Amino acid sequence: MFNNDLVNTLGTDYYLRNFVNRVQLEIKNNPRYSLKITTGLSESTISDLLNFKTRNPRVETLLKIAEGLNISISEMFR
Repeated sequence: MFNNDLVNTLGTDYYLRNFVNRVQLEIKNNPRYSLKITTGLSESTISDLLNFKTRNPRVETLLKIAEGLNISISEMFR
């Protein structure tokens, strides 16, 4: 799915920032609680991710958010 050389060069922070930026863009007009409802994640989990308090989120968490937004996981990292 990802080019490992590119991941090593850019670092995981680059991809996490892209993911968070995409989530923020998608929920701009929707409150976070709607994402909470569609993902089943707690509001604090979502908030911590969006505020970069979670530096290494679980893949399961990222997948739930992508599914909750109806966007493929690969699209979330672009």
